Amino acid sequence: MALSNLDLLYRQVLVEYSQHPHHYGELAKRTGMGQGANASCGDRIVINVLRAETGLIAEIGWVGQGCAIHQASASMMSDLLVQHSVSEGRALIDQFLQLVRGDTVVQDGLDETVLLAGVQQFPARLPCATQPWHVMRDLLDEEKEVHHGRN
Repeated sequence: MALSNLDLLYRQVLVEYSQHPHHYGELAKRTGMGQGANASCGDRIVINVLRAETGLIAEIGWVGQGCAIHQASASMMSDLLVQHSVSEGRALIDQFLQLVRGDTVVQDGLDETVLLAGVQQFPARLPCATQPWHVMRDLLDEEKEVHHGRN
């Protein structure tokens, strides 16, 4: 079975982001921290966020382990949300989660994260793509330490 050009691009981007993650590492200074774990597949993530006094998401740092989809998703999410306000960040997170569920959404502003929409074809992989986003949404809502998922 031959892969389409879009499938090849999807795979190349996932591999690139998972092998060379962006924003990977803990932050020296943070205003909040969130964790997520999925015992069924082993994905784990710890996200640190530093909010500027202006209300912008100044920095995101994350560490974790998981499949290529999980690692790429965390990396893409971090790229997307840095330098946005908390309310803009929440809106982008909700927009992304709707996209990967298969809902019809405006994709403006989602950048390369739209490539993860293909995960909806593999329901077992949906938590891999969405876990970092759920942890970050909870973190933005709580502004403290949060724990998400099952251990």
